Amino acid sequence: MNPIQIIDVIKHKNAYGYQWFVVVDRMPKRVYTRTGNMLVSNDSGFYDFLAIEGGTKAFGGRKFSIQLDDGSTFECHGQVWSCGAPKGTEPTVQLGIGTIERLRDCYVFSGASVSKARLQEWLDANEPSTDYRKYDRRETEEYWLEVLEACPSLKKQVSAQRARALKRRGVLIFKDGSARFWSPYFERKKAHKAKRTAEAAQ
Repeated sequence: MNPIQIIDVIKHKNAYGYQWFVVVDRMPKRVYTRTGNMLVSNDSGFYDFLAIEGGTKAFGGRKFSIQLDDGSTFECHGQVWSCGAPKGTEPTVQLGIGTIERLRDCYVFSGASVSKARLQEWLDANEPSTDYRKYDRRETEEYWLEVLEACPSLKKQVSAQRARALKRRGVLIFKDGSARFWSPYFERKKAHKAKRTAEAAQ
């Protein structure tokens, strides 16, 4: 399997500081090495850390199997907990990861730990993005136009003179025969995206 390639890095500012989100060409394959009660997976510098600590409430008691690097599987039923990196692991950074395909289907980044050196290597050669929603299909004009197609009531008919005035302000005008329409919904979406992009760049 080819090493994971970092496509983009998003530096997202929120009320508590900055968060990092990494867009990759494929999600990490989680195959774990067991050392005592520790389970560690590492795919191209993308890590996951688990600890066998007993009990029945880890991950809400959900039952699942994980693959070990010796070819066997380990059955989890509430006794395996997410944990921090064990001693001896290279420095890592906690962040969110996702592929473009997964994000377009559902805009949720998965949690992961990545090698600090791997992340820094990409940042040394590239500029991170600042728009957290840049891969969200719901934040594209293509999607908004689909909404308008499904909900024509979101458009308002205007006179030809009013349409010309709106167009000079940068408003998108829709035509249906001789009728002219504009959409407050579409314009609010555009304005919100422009504001968010400007704020993220500050």
